[in-house]
Amino acid sequence: MDVLWPDVTGTLLEMGFQHADIQRAMGGVKHLAAMPRAWHRLGRQHLRRAEDELAKGHTLTAAETYHRAAGCFVRARWGFTGEERTEVYRELDAAYDKVIELGPDRIERVVVNNVPGLLHLPDGPGPHPAVVLYPGMDMTKEYLPVPGRNIFAERGLAVLVLDPPGHGAALQRGVHLRERNAEQAGSAAVDLLQTRPEVDPDRIGVFGISLGSYFAASLCTLEPRIRAGVSFEGGVFYDKVRFIQESQPTFGVQLAQMTGLTGDALHEVLRGMTMDGREGQVTVPYLIATGEEDELCPLADVERLHAGLGGPKHLIVHEGENHVLGGVAHEALRECVDWLTDNLSKKD
Repeated sequence: MDVLWPDVTGTLLEMGFQHADIQRAMGGVKHLAAMPRAWHRLGRQHLRRAEDELAKGHTLTAAETYHRAAGCFVRARWGFTGEERTEVYRELDAAYDKVIELGPDRIERVVVNNVPGLLHLPDGPGPHPAVVLYPGMDMTKEYLPVPGRNIFAERGLAVLVLDPPGHGAALQRGVHLRERNAEQAGSAAVDLLQTRPEVDPDRIGVFGISLGSYFAASLCTLEPRIRAGVSFEGGVFYDKVRFIQESQPTFGVQLAQMTGLTGDALHEVLRGMTMDGREGQVTVPYLIATGEEDELCPLADVERLHAGLGGPKHLIVHEGENHVLGGVAHEALRECVDWLTDNLSKKD
């Protein structure tokens, strides 16, 4: 159980975490500050086991266990600072490098606009439709897709998942979040995808999760090469200053870290990150999936965005669910990926 999101287990399971790991890491946690070290300890345990399995020649088991270790390090990283955080990222990168090396999936590390990403390719030469994937505020590029059960690749989609500015490895590089630089990274991702022979350059979409779902909608107003988009979990599409003033204090702290700003300077950047007046500029097919009880992005804001969209649109509201959609994560994710697959399969 997560201290902030008691029903997040369903979502974490869809992002490659094992139920036993969630229980082991969180079972003894008594306060928020203890979470990162609990995950870090578990990650190192998995790392040792992965090394043992590799020494025995159990390549696939080693790859799976390295992935479990990487997931634990991802969950741990936000609670550390300075050299301790740098060390957690070294461990994360080393574990995921082993996933790439040993696992059966086609995964490559890439960098666009000084923003690191992971390119996941489906089987076959293609050309395949492709997706730029923006993770959420407290996520990194290692969360999704899940190696070994990539729900995008299973449907024939290539995915370039980013650590956008202010997130994960981009922040470690000193790339802070600003008003439009996540979208600039998205455009650079499209540039890269269009150079790849495995990718159909005319069938590229975008998929955003949580805060990433704001970046996805915003990218569609700026990037004419995007053919369809999905916002999964509400992305605080409008007043982000109100968001940090009214939500749990950890979100304001995190946005300050992501931007490297505080006070009025932080508020100025956040005020520029809005869909206000831009809704109609989204003219491609667009899907929004949200929870009826989303406490971070009110349903009224989602309905406002949906009403203003300028192209074909679809809204899914999951009854009784909060922001993380933990109770419906399995079916909700697949519904969105299927919708995106269908829309990227259509020819003009």
